[in-house]
Amino acid sequence: MTQGQQNNNFIEEYDLSILDEVNNKEFNLGEALKETMFYLLPIFSFLFFLSILFFAVIPSISSINDKMTKIGEMQKETDSLNLRIDKINALAKDAKANQTEINKINFIVPTGQTEVVKFGERIKSTLNQFNIFNTQIKSGESSVVAQNATQNSAPVSNSGQIIALTTDENILSIREIPSKFDVKGQ
Repeated sequence: MTQGQQNNNFIEEYDLSILDEVNNKEFNLGEALKETMFYLLPIFSFLFFLSILFFAVIPSISSINDKMTKIGEMQKETDSLNLRIDKINALAKDAKANQTEINKINFIVPTGQTEVVKFGERIKSTLNQFNIFNTQIKSGESSVVAQNATQNSAPVSNSGQIIALTTDENILSIREIPSKFDVKGQ
C-alpha cells in the first residue's frame, strides 16, 4: 500500500436477530397453494388475454372488415336502386299528369263514344260469340264530304292574288268507316 491513501470501506451491519424469532413452521398445503396461485395467477391471466386476443378479437376484426366491404357494395346497390325508384316515381308522376290531360281531351272529344268504336266493339263481340279468332281488325273514320271551299269576292288584292280562302263546314257531312277484318275460325 502506498502512503497517503486511505481505505474507505464501510461495513454496514444488519440486525438479523429477527430471524431467530421466526418459528420453524410445518408445511401447510393451503398456504403453499395460495402462494402458488399468487404467482401463477398473473401468468394465467396474461395467457388468457393472449388467447382471447388471437382467437376472438383478431378474427372478429377481419370479419368486421369483410362485412364493411359487403355493406359498401350494398350501399352502392341501394343508391342505384333508389335512383331507379326516383326515375320510376317521376315516370308515374308524368303518367298521372298525362292521364289528366288525356281525360280533359276525352271530355272535350269523347273518342270512346264514337260510332267507329261502337262498331268495332260490336264486331269483336260477334266474333267472340261464334268462337272466331280475330287476327286483325282495322277500322277508322274518314270524312267524305266535310267542307266546301268558297272564294270570297272581296279579298282579292291589286295584283290579282287571292288574299284569303274561307271554309264553311257542312253540317250534314258524310262520314265513311273503312274497315278491314282478318279472322280465322270454323
